[in-house]
Formats: sequence, structure tokens, C-alpha cells
Amino acid sequence: MAVTLQNYPLKQLSLFAGVDADDLQRWLSHCELKNFAQNDVILQPNIQNDMMYIILSGQVSIHLGHAASPAIASVGVGECVGEMSLFDSQNPSAYVMAQTDIETLAIDRQILLSMVDESHDVSKNLLYLLSRRLRSGNQVVNSSQRLQKEYEQHANVDALTGLYNRRWMDNYFKRVCASDRKSQGDSGLSLMMVDADHFKQFNDQHGHNAGDFALKCIADALQLHVRPTDIAIRYGGEEFIILLPDTDLNKAQMIAERVREGVAKTAIKSRDETYAPITVSIGLARMQPEDEQSDLVIAADEALYLAKTLGRNKVCINDRENISPAQVSL
Repeated sequence: MAVTLQNYPLKQLSLFAGVDADDLQRWLSHCELKNFAQNDVILQPNIQNDMMYIILSGQVSIHLGHAASPAIASVGVGECVGEMSLFDSQNPSAYVMAQTDIETLAIDRQILLSMVDESHDVSKNLLYLLSRRLRSGNQVVNSSQRLQKEYEQHANVDALTGLYNRRWMDNYFKRVCASDRKSQGDSGLSLMMVDADHFKQFNDQHGHNAGDFALKCIADALQLHVRPTDIAIRYGGEEFIILLPDTDLNKAQMIAERVREGVAKTAIKSRDETYAPITVSIGLARMQPEDEQSDLVIAADEALYLAKTLGRNKVCINDRENISPAQVSL
């Protein structure tokens, strides 16, 4: 079917706004209408493109990576696709699929270049369309970057307590150990391992929902009673770790005792009920120059075991020569 201005109100399209009708009809006589069924692939990265398609009816979707990936954008009536690859002679950068049955005006490279050469209005309109497409692409990139940051945040943060999780701690230790070995220095990092006392008994008595509230309240108390430079982590279950940068064991003992007392005074509040506080036992150790992450965690865990053996609700310290109860007064 011939493409004519009588059959299609093409002058209403952005690309042809202000274009002389006779010139437009002359160019259209060399163009063709192309129809695509829903889910047809119109453009794809592994096939060179030699057409710009103006959408006359229906809608298309843009997909990165592969055609089955989620759409990153949609393009509707009056918009065009394929113009970028048409101009730079590169393969398309994305898959373009018909979201519905669509009708398009297909314009090949030579006809489009003739339009640009002969019509100031076409050049101006095309520049506007390209700049709008570029802006839309920038918005997609910004949105993708924002989503990536959100995904990274979710991957590094414990959903229940809002504290950093074990994955984040693993990455932190890789940086600390690499930095120390490079400088042949001493990180001065102390680690506090915190375990909620009799937590299984609390869960059995009050239920897992109350247990979740208890963990959240403990996490809040930990953050409240450490310094701004200290980092609280949910290590797993009812176990927490607090990293104390640039802190010797004497200072770490004072902070640990403050944390222990603070948690012991924190009531466990759920939406409907308030429970008695849960105490915590704490083990302390300081990172040695030759330590891996596991060495420091094991040393603190050994001190934690002694704190529990001595009756819980205590702070114990492992100085790598002896494991003993902390001797500190606030």
C-alpha cells in the first residue's frame, strides 16, 4: 500500500512538523509501511539495522542483554526506533520488540539522509528527537545506577535489624587485611562478639515474632551504646559483632561493659507487649598483624564462651595469652 498524506496524518508526527507537504509526499513515495505482530523482534544487537521505524500504532519495548529480559523503556505512537544505529552504522545496542501489534513507517538510511540534506525542518525535528532519546537514555542509566546501589545496600544490610551483615564484614576485612599487609602496619582493630543470653528459651516462651522484636531491640541498643566510629553487624541468629577501629583492649573493655549494661536495661517492646530485657554475653579480642578474619573471630568467640561459662551477662577478653573476665569500671 502506498504511503500518502491522505491515508496517514503524517504531518502530525514530530519528525515532519513544519515540513513542506510536497517534499514530504515525494520522500514518502520511497518509504514503506511495515507491520509487526506482538512479540516480534524489530531490532537486535547481532543484526545490522538499515531502517528507522516511526510507530504509527501500538507500542514497542526496549530490552538490554536479551529479548526475554525486563523492559527498560517503552516507545509509543509518534516515536521512532533504530535512528541511532542508522546514523552511526553500528548494530543496535538493545532489543526492540513489539509489545502489541504495531504499524510502522520504515525509512531507510538514504531517504532519511535526503530529508536531512534538503529540509531544515526535518534536521531540526530529528535533532530534537535524538536529544530527547539521549535524555531518556540518561534517565535509564541513572535509574539503573540507583537500583544497583539499592541492590548493593540490600545485599550488605540485615533486613531485620538494619545492621550490616556478614557479607559486608567479609568485604571489610579484605580491605583491612590488604591495607595492613601493604603498609606492614597494625590495624588497631578490636572485635566484640555479642551473643543474646537464653535466646532460644525466649523464643520458645514468647514465639518467633517476639524473638524478632528482641533482636531488633538488641541491635538498636548496640548502636546506641557504641561510638559513631564503631560498626555493629548481625553475624547470624542471635550473634552480633561490633568492630572497634583504632581501639586497644583496655578501651574496648570499657565500651563492651557499657554495651552490656545498656542492653540489660533495654526493655523488649513489640507492637502489643513489653517483655523483660535480654542480657548479652561479650567476648573481646584485638587483631594481630598476622591475623586473618577467622583468627580474630575465633579469638573473640573463645572469650565469649568463657563469658557464658561463668554465668552469662559478662564481658571476657582474649589477649592471646590468657582468656579472662574483663576488669573495668565505668
